[in-house]
Amino acid sequence: MAPGKTVLVADDSEDDFLLLRLAFQRAELAHLMVHVEDGHHAIMYLEGISPFSDRQRFPFPDLLILDVQMPNGNGFEVLSALRERPLIQVPVVMFSSSNIVRDVQLAAELGAIHFFTKPISLAGTIELARTVDERWLSGPARESARPVRGISVEAKRRRSE
Repeated sequence: MAPGKTVLVADDSEDDFLLLRLAFQRAELAHLMVHVEDGHHAIMYLEGISPFSDRQRFPFPDLLILDVQMPNGNGFEVLSALRERPLIQVPVVMFSSSNIVRDVQLAAELGAIHFFTKPISLAGTIELARTVDERWLSGPARESARPVRGISVEAKRRRSE
């Protein structure tokens, strides 16, 4: 089964990455999942800086899944860095263990296309993988890479009012 799209996952938790990769496999989604463990390495990968300069081995991603809390550049710092690099165009989906309303709002303001709370089960993670695939990787109604306020952003905002 040949890989479909390339998904760069920036998350300091190896366990969270492995769970996400397993969810994509169980959902039979043939995307290449690439892992970096912090914000600094995410930027290096996107810029093609060594050790990520070989685009055959490290293809430019079709989607960046970005954890909020990471060392060496948290998710918001990565989003801010991407705003300063207009030549790097990649849709960014934020993942977090929490659903703090301010984090959801800040992610949207900085350009994330969606914000998901990490599921706590494999079944929930498989469903999330299918949603990500349908919306941004291979679904017929693929949403654009421009920032949008998704359902989760609006729902959390209404709850906070």
